[in-house]
Amino acid sequence: METSTKVAAAQSTADSSPIDSSLAGVARPTNAALWMALVGGLLGGLIGFVVVNAAHPVFPFEDLPELGMSPSAELVKRYHVAQYAFRSGNGAVDCGILGGCLGLVIGLFTVRRRALGAIVTGVIGIALGALVGFVIGRFVATALISSVPQTLAQSAFYHGAIWGLIGAGIGASVGLLNRSSAFLNLTIFGLIGGVLGAIVFNIVAPIVAPASNLSIITPASAAERIVWIGSAAVCIGLFVGLGLRDAQKQRSETTAEA
Repeated sequence: METSTKVAAAQSTADSSPIDSSLAGVARPTNAALWMALVGGLLGGLIGFVVVNAAHPVFPFEDLPELGMSPSAELVKRYHVAQYAFRSGNGAVDCGILGGCLGLVIGLFTVRRRALGAIVTGVIGIALGALVGFVIGRFVATALISSVPQTLAQSAFYHGAIWGLIGAGIGASVGLLNRSSAFLNLTIFGLIGGVLGAIVFNIVAPIVAPASNLSIITPASAAERIVWIGSAAVCIGLFVGLGLRDAQKQRSETTAEA
C-alpha cells in the first residue's frame, strides 16, 4: 500500500512539472532549456574563437607603398579600395563563421529535431553574420579612411549591430523550428543578448587590453578576441535560454488553467 502511494505521488509530481515538449522535444524541466542554450552558446563561442583566431585575416591587406606626405591620386584610390576590401571581406568571413558556430551548436542543443535545428540555425547564423559583418566592415573602412576619432558610441553601434542581428536570428530560428508561439519573444531575447554582449565587450576589453582598438570588427589580440566572442556567446546563449524558459512557463500556465 505504501509503495503504491509513493508511485502515485511521484506520478503526480511528474505530471505537474512545468514541461513544454513542443519547445524541448522531450520532457525536460523548465530550467533545462536555459542551461542547454547557455552551454550551446559557450561551446559555439569556443569553436568560433578557435577558427577565427587561426584563420584571421582570410583576406590580407594589399601590399601597397607608403602613402607619404604627397601621395598620388591613384595610390590614394588603391589604398581606399584595399581598406574597403580588407574590412568588409574579413568582417563578412569572421562574423559569418561566428554566427554559424553559435547558431549550429545552440540549434543542436535547443531545437526539437536536433540535426535540422543545427543545420537551419547554423545557416541563418552564417548568412546574417556575413551580411552584417560586410556592412559594418564598410562603416569601419569609411571611418578609418576619414580618420574619424574612435568613440564608445561608434564601437557600441558596430558590435551591437553585429551581435544583435546574429542573436536575433538565432532566437528567431529556435522559436520557428520549435513551433513556439513565443517566436517574437525569442527573437527579442536573442537581440537583447547580442546587444548586451557588445556592451560587456566595450567595458571589459579596455581593462584586458588598454590599447585595444574597439572600432574595428575583429580585435587584434587573442585576449581581446576571447572577450569579444565570449561576452556575446554567453549573453546570446543565456538570453535565448531565458526566452525558452519564459515560453515554457507560459505554456505550463496555459495548460494548468485549461
